[in-house]
Amino acid sequence: MKNVVVFVLSPFSKSESRFTDITGVFDSGETRQTNESSLRYLKWKLDKEGEVLDRAFVFVTSNLVKDGTFEKFQAFFPDLPITIVDLPSGEIDDAMGTVPIMHDKLVQYRDENVSDTVRINVDITGGFRHASMMMVSLIQLLKYSGFEIGEVLYANMYTEPKKVEMASDLLDFSSLIGGAEEFVTFGSIKQIRSYFKGAACPLRLQMLLEKMEVLSETLRLCGSYEITKDALLGLTTAIDIYERSIQQDKYINTKELYFSKLLPRIKNEYGTLLSEKNEITPMDIIRWCLHKGLVQQAVAFYTEWIPRFLIESKYVYVEENSIIEECIKKGNLWSHWAIYLLRSYQPNYVEQGLVDGDIKLNYGSLVPFFQTGDLSKVKTIIMGHNDQLEKFLLSVEQFCKKCSPFLPYYDIVNLPKDDLIIKLLEWTRPVNTALDVYIQRRLDKEGSVEGVIIKALGMLPKDKVKFFFTMGEYEADESEEQKNKAKGRSDIFKYLLENNLITTKIQQDKLLGFVEKYATIVDELRNKFAHANADTGMVQDSIEIIDDIEKSLDLIKIK
Repeated sequence: MKNVVVFVLSPFSKSESRFTDITGVFDSGETRQTNESSLRYLKWKLDKEGEVLDRAFVFVTSNLVKDGTFEKFQAFFPDLPITIVDLPSGEIDDAMGTVPIMHDKLVQYRDENVSDTVRINVDITGGFRHASMMMVSLIQLLKYSGFEIGEVLYANMYTEPKKVEMASDLLDFSSLIGGAEEFVTFGSIKQIRSYFKGAACPLRLQMLLEKMEVLSETLRLCGSYEITKDALLGLTTAIDIYERSIQQDKYINTKELYFSKLLPRIKNEYGTLLSEKNEITPMDIIRWCLHKGLVQQAVAFYTEWIPRFLIESKYVYVEENSIIEECIKKGNLWSHWAIYLLRSYQPNYVEQGLVDGDIKLNYGSLVPFFQTGDLSKVKTIIMGHNDQLEKFLLSVEQFCKKCSPFLPYYDIVNLPKDDLIIKLLEWTRPVNTALDVYIQRRLDKEGSVEGVIIKALGMLPKDKVKFFFTMGEYEADESEEQKNKAKGRSDIFKYLLENNLITTKIQQDKLLGFVEKYATIVDELRNKFAHANADTGMVQDSIEIIDDIEKSLDLIKIK
């Protein structure tokens, strides 16, 4: 450990003074300079802890060098190495400009002592009236640069007896402000925890900080609606208990007193989310995340929560149990079946006698059928509508019959390079995955050659669709593929509504508009956001997501 001290050099006073500390044990002896008192205390305290003061870094004006003050000060501490920074005695801006210079000298010292931790102690007693502003700025800069801040001292000449006091708590106030802002903006409590580290915390404060931390972690991990709602209700209760407690307590320490003054801002920023009436809806939380710029959380919550909310609130009611059973069977085990209903559910059009007419056949509307991996279903839907795709499906059917039931991997990888099946798999494999590895992984997941090939059709890049699909419905601009797919989902829900397979309290046109927007957000914008680079494109994507989700939620708002 390397202990250093930073201060602004004070002039000598005309009379001598003695200083003690809050315990009354320390005795500075007769001193004529306030920095001398603080340094004697620091050396005394470090000695009790088995440590030493290794170096002093001092802001010094030219006047104090010329009149011999600096030389006299050095004589008090002959064994203490001192590094100085020239301090202008003019305007505040000039003085503040020396703070980065001091910062760089301390960084250089740390670099020269890489095997040791450098702890910065600060004496804020001396210098001009604006010296304290300099020291506060320096402390914050050093904290940000990763330095450990030790004692912050102030030699108080206006107490009786005179005392060297600890000023760390007061100077930590700027950290508290930053911590409160961090919590209301990002839901993080890290800085607030740091502010109270080592301080005596009454039970009311411990409970409040714990509930703030629970909410912080819930937002960070994108927890379920129930967990997030419970975290918000827990925080509401904790704030209420805390406020009532401090109103009755006459003895509140300074740190907690400062913190208590920031609670109104925290409550205001969380607004309607801090409700005791248990009326927080998923839409409330999602909108709050959007307004705070927590776009990733908003997308996750929107994707996972809204379908379930529509079902459980009876805004959308599924009349046929077979639909629910199919969604449960085919959906993910870890998510609600309503998500599958909105994103992937396909009615049995063959049984319903619906192959054409009600649903417009184009690449976008066929993607959900490709995603089933069912060759016979795709053939039934496409029959008589696309010669090129029918021909390819026939070749797939013949190839599947020839494949070994035990080692189909070798049948696929040994296809000629110009075969359309191998090209399809090449076009749809992830960029950083070798084709043979991709094929094996897909076989492991799907369990059949048919499933691998048919599902690959639903993942085609837009510039490759022309090799399979020539119905004239597909336009290769940037958004058409996604629009077709989303339109396919709304057409499906229109069919479900018209055939009384589902009912809704929402206006039909608004529900269909919501389904289309939901498909767009989930299948396109969410992926863009997750994989975007940190450039203006990512910023633009975030703006689009916020706007689309807001408009989408407006469609399902019931007054």
